[in-house]
Amino acid sequence: MADEGTYVLDAQVGYLLRRAHQRATAIFQAEIGDDQLTPTQWAALVKLAEHEALSQNHLGRLTAMDPATAQGVIRRLKRRGLIARVDDDGDRRRKPWRLTAAGEALVGGHLGDGHRISATILAPSTPPSAAPCSPSSPASAERPARPVPGGRIPRARLACQPRRARRAFFLGRFKERAARWPTAVSHR
Repeated sequence: MADEGTYVLDAQVGYLLRRAHQRATAIFQAEIGDDQLTPTQWAALVKLAEHEALSQNHLGRLTAMDPATAQGVIRRLKRRGLIARVDDDGDRRRKPWRLTAAGEALVGGHLGDGHRISATILAPSTPPSAAPCSPSSPASAERPARPVPGGRIPRARLACQPRRARRAFFLGRFKERAARWPTAVSHR
């Protein structure tokens, strides 16, 4: 285990989540082939396709967007001619958004790509043939990962361990850290 006083950015959950989000966004945009369409905009288009017409507020809630983000997404989609306002027959004050013909064509043309994009995002980022630890490498998997003083396993050695060993190592570190978190107060 690393010294409590040592802060390693690469090991922080927030940093790793941000990197994962950057990778997912890059894969999404490469696969969709439209550099103007973001994953958040795509989520809004898909939800509009599912529900036909939604208010800005409801669309934002369905896609986990705060009001400011939803407003910007809608503004950009409207500017591209992918969505438009429609009248609500039941409530004249309500003006929900719906897909235009161009929006329907875009969603229809890429809806089948969603599973492939998700599979690509979840795939390992390095193909096995390009992995840094091939059996011929000096830091091969035959060498067990041993902690250095302070309880840390050097990154190069840890990366060469089988996936199950790496997962167990990181799960153990997570459990150790989680045990130090304050427990939730029960509300009776």
